[in-house]
Amino acid sequence: MPPLQGLPTHIFELDLSETQQDKIFALIHPQIPQIWEREKQRHHLINELRKLSDAEIFDEAGAKQSAEKLAALEKDAVFNRAKIDSQIFAILTPEQRKQLLEHKPHLQDDFHKNVSQSHMQLKLETKRII
Repeated sequence: MPPLQGLPTHIFELDLSETQQDKIFALIHPQIPQIWEREKQRHHLINELRKLSDAEIFDEAGAKQSAEKLAALEKDAVFNRAKIDSQIFAILTPEQRKQLLEHKPHLQDDFHKNVSQSHMQLKLETKRII
């Protein structure tokens, strides 16, 4: 069975059963429209901030409101990722959990690398706004 798109590859290094893959798919599939909508909103807010910063008169209140909305989107995305990760962990067998936890230091490095890349992307987008 082909791996589910959008999942970290380390999950499939655990040799998931078809039943586990089905359960994980059932967790992730309903999230896709929300993720898509959140990304569209994120893009819109970044463009809005860019326009506000390029305006002849800076609308500080509008920029602050847009920045707060953007922060809330990021907060929801991180929370939802943690929640899904927890639900996936619950689907794993004790042996698979053990394997995952043994690789956790490496996975945390990847997580921090991804967070750092996201942070750098946001900084670059912010610099373009300024």
